[in-house]
Amino acid sequence: MNLVATAILITAAIAFVAFHLLKMVTYANPLHEPSQVERGWTVWIGILFYLKHPDLDSESMIIVSALLAATVMILSAPFLLPILSRSRVSWWVAAMCSGVALAGIGFFLTFGWDNESSRPGPGLLCLLAALILNFTGLLFIRRKTQGETSVDPV
Repeated sequence: MNLVATAILITAAIAFVAFHLLKMVTYANPLHEPSQVERGWTVWIGILFYLKHPDLDSESMIIVSALLAATVMILSAPFLLPILSRSRVSWWVAAMCSGVALAGIGFFLTFGWDNESSRPGPGLLCLLAALILNFTGLLFIRRKTQGETSVDPV
């Protein structure tokens, strides 16, 4: 059984839900904080606006595509576990998509944050944790071999 992988992938999904509920930005000076707190679910409004009026800015394209790929991977990976444990091709595709999404969003959050008065809040840290947990969960999937049975030899 892939019990460890299942637990890690479900934890990644829970962290992804927490991203939507927590605030995304923490301000160094509380006086600069806007009156409305920006939660993670507001990202989807920005993505819909971006899809309606696309901008060819490479940073925006990387972040939007990485977030869409990460959403699909994080939410579907616990349910695709039987397929991913049997097929190496599907496992490689899932691991590569998850790794690229982690690299794109992780690079932006660690090196691309150029605002001096703010830093990533708990919501964005939950998103980063969800990406790391999803990639780690995919790495923990054990491949079923041809001779392996699902019966316990106790």
